[in-house]
Amino acid sequence: MKTIDSKRTKIGIIYDKFVNKSEELKITMRYKRKSTFAKCPLCGKQNTLQISHIIPNFVGKWIKKTGATKFLRKAENPKQRVQDLVKTPMLCNSCEQSIGKFENYFARTIFYQINEKGVPTNIKYDSRLLKYVISQSWRILYNDCYNLGLKDEVFNSNREDIKNCLVEWKRYILQHANWNEINSHYIIIWRKGISELISRQLDLPDGFEPYIRRTVDATFASNDDRTQMFVFCHIPSISIVSAIKPTSFLGFEGAEVFEKGVLMTDQGIQDGLINGLGLLNFIFTRIKEIDSYEWDQNEIQRIGKEAMKNKEKFFSSKTYEMIQERKKRKGTK
Repeated sequence: MKTIDSKRTKIGIIYDKFVNKSEELKITMRYKRKSTFAKCPLCGKQNTLQISHIIPNFVGKWIKKTGATKFLRKAENPKQRVQDLVKTPMLCNSCEQSIGKFENYFARTIFYQINEKGVPTNIKYDSRLLKYVISQSWRILYNDCYNLGLKDEVFNSNREDIKNCLVEWKRYILQHANWNEINSHYIIIWRKGISELISRQLDLPDGFEPYIRRTVDATFASNDDRTQMFVFCHIPSISIVSAIKPTSFLGFEGAEVFEKGVLMTDQGIQDGLINGLGLLNFIFTRIKEIDSYEWDQNEIQRIGKEAMKNKEKFFSSKTYEMIQERKKRKGTK
C-alpha cells in the first residue's frame, strides 16, 4: 500500500517533534494564501472562495495548546516556524459555515472526548458525524485531484470512480440526496494502550506513538495495482478511512459510520484491515516517510531547550504523555 505521488498529494504530515522525534510540527503542502473569486466546487455558485482549512483549525490549535512548545513547522524546512495548519481557497462562505457545523459536532462528540475526557465504551452519534466524515474526505480528495493537479495515470485510469465519489459525496453534504451506502466510511479510534497491545504481535516503528498521538496526515491513496483506492485522514488518536474502490473494506468491525448509530471504541485493531493489505502497514509507510526528513542536530537541541524553559508545561503536556506511552510499550518488548 502506498500513496499516490505522495510528496505532491499529501495534504500534510503534521508531526509532533521533541528531540527524539517527539515535539514540533512539520507541515507539507503547497500553501495558497489569497482568496479567489470563482465557482465554489461544493455548491457551484460564483463567489469569493474563502481561505479554507483542509483539516479543521481546532485540530492544529489543540496540538499547539497541548504540546511542549507552541510552534508548527514545515517538513521541507523544519527551521521555519508557521502559526497555522494548511489552508487554500476552496469554499464560499456559505459552504464554509455549513461544513463548520459538522466540524463543531465532530469536535465535541469525538475529538475532545477521545483526546481529553477519556475513551468511553461507545459513542452515540447522529447524521452530523457522517456529514463531517464525508465532507472531510471530499475536501482531501478534491484538493488532491484538482487543486494539486493530480493528472497521472492513476487518476486517469480511475477517473469515473473518483468523480462518482466526489459527486455523490457532494450531493449528500448539500442534502440533495439521501445516503445510499454506495461507499463506506470508517473512524478508527487509537485508544490508550493500543501500541502496547499491537506490539505483542508486530514490531512497531519508533515513531508509532508520535504519529498516532501527535500527527495530522491526509492523502488520497492506492495500492500498487490500483485495485484499491481510499481517502485517508489521521488526526491525534483518530484515523478516518473512506473507501473508493472497492466501496467497502474488511476488518473495520465497530468502526463504520452510518447516518446514526453507536461508534465502538474498543475496535480490536488488527493488521490486514484493508482487504488483507493492512492499515497498519500503510501507516508504517507514512511514519517512514516522516523519518526520512533530516533534522539538524543543533535545531533539535534548540527545540529541546525551548521546551525546557517551562518544565511544568512540558511535564503536563500531551507530548510528555505520548513519550511515556512509548517508553511503556518498549518496556514490554
